[in-house]
Amino acid sequence: MSSRFYNITFLASVLFLGFILGIMFFLKLSSNYEELLFERIISTSFQSKKNLSDEERVIGLLDSTYKLLNPRKEFFGGKEWLSIRDKLLRSSDIQMLDGGACGTHSHVLAKLLKKSNIPVRIAQMKCGKEYGCHIVVEAKLNNKFVVLDPLYNLFFRNKDGQLASFSEISNDWNFYKSQVPKDYGMEMRYEGVRYTNWDKIPYFMPMVKKILTLLFGDDAENISIRTYVLNLYLTYFYMLLISLPFMLGFSVYLYKRSSIRL
Repeated sequence: MSSRFYNITFLASVLFLGFILGIMFFLKLSSNYEELLFERIISTSFQSKKNLSDEERVIGLLDSTYKLLNPRKEFFGGKEWLSIRDKLLRSSDIQMLDGGACGTHSHVLAKLLKKSNIPVRIAQMKCGKEYGCHIVVEAKLNNKFVVLDPLYNLFFRNKDGQLASFSEISNDWNFYKSQVPKDYGMEMRYEGVRYTNWDKIPYFMPMVKKILTLLFGDDAENISIRTYVLNLYLTYFYMLLISLPFMLGFSVYLYKRSSIRL
């Protein structure tokens, strides 16, 4: 190929690299803002309370999530995306702003809990044969994952007065259903649960599951992938950062083949 072709391609690659670096700068700024925003919510939630137990902090953040998002359901619940940014960059701050249904509430609560160093899983409930009919959060307290439902500001207590796990609720729904609010959808009976939809992205997600199963065995079923990408800005930032050396290497190759000399 002629040097003219490499000249043009090299200049295009430089422009593309500049575009990518600009996107990375935007993503890092947005990520930092999101982290500071959630730090503020946590500090404000407990500003007048000290020496709280982990259970009290978990219940307090559940209540904060409900107070933040529930008023927005009237305006945003079930509505279409506002823009392509709202759809593709639906990170925790956008989730909180838009309100929405159970998935949005669970995303925000999971972010607050993770920010408070409390391990979490996002659980997709099964109703009949359908998974994802309702989304809740499980927080790890005293070596047990307990259920938190931010859409209803709901948690369950077992017969010993302790916060209940998904399996406890599933095995004795007749006991626990008396604890739900009046507007609760009774079809959501904790019949089953999954933590990741391994069929969401064909080929890729099943491959990831196979790798995780080799590494962790049956525990791979309990991995909640979504909890690792709550800050979507940072996820995209690292994806671009990993690809950056390859793009730079390609630009260097084009530079060497071109007649341009800096």
